Amino acid sequence: MYTDVSDFNFFRSKLDISSTGNEEVVVVLSCNVDERVCDQESAGAVDESFFMYAAVLKEFGVKVPFRNFGMDVNKFLNVASSQIRPNSWAFIRGVEILCKALSLEPSVGVFFHFYGTTDVNKGTWISISAHPGKKHFPLYASNFQKEWRDSFARIQGSA
Repeated sequence: MYTDVSDFNFFRSKLDISSTGNEEVVVVLSCNVDERVCDQESAGAVDESFFMYAAVLKEFGVKVPFRNFGMDVNKFLNVASSQIRPNSWAFIRGVEILCKALSLEPSVGVFFHFYGTTDVNKGTWISISAHPGKKHFPLYASNFQKEWRDSFARIQGSA
């Protein structure tokens, strides 16, 4: 978790995460030592911020605000962005990139034709995997990063 200001500033200086191309519209804030990604009272209670795993932003090029497809997947699953495991974000981004290359608009219906959820327990992480015989993308990594759960920041739009 980004609690040290120098680590946080380095992270932010090396990463463009705005989907609008204007980095000033996305505010990335450091977290308090006692905050956890599942802390609903901290995330968005007053300031309309949310937690996001740094690995998802760094490794897969997920941008904020989310593109329509990413928001649609979150809404369809009725989960927060931080509840989707990093490898699952890789599938979401993979479909997004493939559709863009083919000049197609990605849709939740098509996505869930090829992919489904596993390990669904209320209030925990969601895994997305390919349906049998419909695997188009390999897993990014079997054990992604050992500390992905501990590496997150608070994201907020600027006023």
